[in-house]
Amino acid sequence: MDSVIVETPKEAARRFSASVLAKGFEPVALHVYTDVAGAPLYWRIRAKHPGAGEKWIRPLRITDNGYELSEPQFINGKPLYALQRLAENPAATVWIVEGEQKADELNRLGLVATTSGGATTAKTVNAEILRERTVRLWPDNDEAGAGYASDWAEILAVLGCNVTCVDVGSLGLNKGGDAVDWLALNPDATPENIEALPLREAKATQTQKTIQQAANHLPASNRIVALDIDELLQREFPPMEPLLSPWL
Repeated sequence: MDSVIVETPKEAARRFSASVLAKGFEPVALHVYTDVAGAPLYWRIRAKHPGAGEKWIRPLRITDNGYELSEPQFINGKPLYALQRLAENPAATVWIVEGEQKADELNRLGLVATTSGGATTAKTVNAEILRERTVRLWPDNDEAGAGYASDWAEILAVLGCNVTCVDVGSLGLNKGGDAVDWLALNPDATPENIEALPLREAKATQTQKTIQQAANHLPASNRIVALDIDELLQREFPPMEPLLSPWL
């Protein structure tokens, strides 16, 4: 007879995190990743030490043998967070933030928000559900956040999205400040207030940076210079007639 698993995800999370909770960590959240119909796929346990600020984050999934600290294998990329909400609101603007807690806060206000997880996770997910949608990026106010926004801008450009990025540098946040920090400073904020935040162009700068880094290893005579379209339009080029006249 197959064994019946009676332990709940919350109970399993508490059991697996017992050792760090004994060291002073406090449970913060148990985030659930679902499919488009809302069926749980796996969970993410989040705990934090109130003094040191250290975080403890682990994936949790259920198998035939019970719960274990691992993620399921996803052949086509991991699911986005709040996937059911994305599927149920196909015409809504999607807010992509850096972490589940921030997505939860925006969704609580009535927006449609998602995340791939931490700052280096954008390229690990299946983002097809975002194709041709309007997307707003809200990264953390630091270098890792800038990289997260850049990665997402590259992905969303391929998907034909209308994408912009919150100008986090103008929000008055400390280094590393995020959407949760902004909401703490603006506790009466409405969805309209958030939608009115200053935006900037979202550029997929990482691809250009990679091209330029490769080009820098070439001899000067063979070096490639990567330009975006704005720079190209500002360049002054010599008249074409002297160059072509020997061939005319």
